Amino acid sequence: MTWERFLLLRAWAKYIAWHEGCTVALVGSALSKTMPRDIDVALIWPLAEFEAMFGPLPTDQDGHKHLWDSWDFQKKRLSLYISAQQIVRHETRIDVRLCPDCWWPEKDRLVLATPCETEPPNSWEGVEFIIRKVVRAGEEESSSTEGA
Repeated sequence: MTWERFLLLRAWAKYIAWHEGCTVALVGSALSKTMPRDIDVALIWPLAEFEAMFGPLPTDQDGHKHLWDSWDFQKKRLSLYISAQQIVRHETRIDVRLCPDCWWPEKDRLVLATPCETEPPNSWEGVEFIIRKVVRAGEEESSSTEGA
């Protein structure tokens, strides 16, 4: 990852942390490989906040499948994935992971941003950060973008 790409990702992470109220961290192979296949970014909420958004934390494989398949989880993950891909103009795959703070606490994380009270800039070096609202066919499309 280039230094410019890292700075762009960090600026985006600050905006996302403020907008979503979560910690944003670089995780996975980007921390150890010179040329990772993708960039893994974890959006981490305190357990109570995560459960308030997505329901009780799964305790078994069926529960995890239900969480990953739930529309609330999918639309948040997809809207943030699209936002991340747009900032890098789809030149790099950014894998956005939504998780509570109790998942993988022993794994290495490079914190890019934490929630703050003051809204950070929604752009960096001419790249605007947009979080689009994701809807299913037949749902109300009253607002197509948020945050920009």
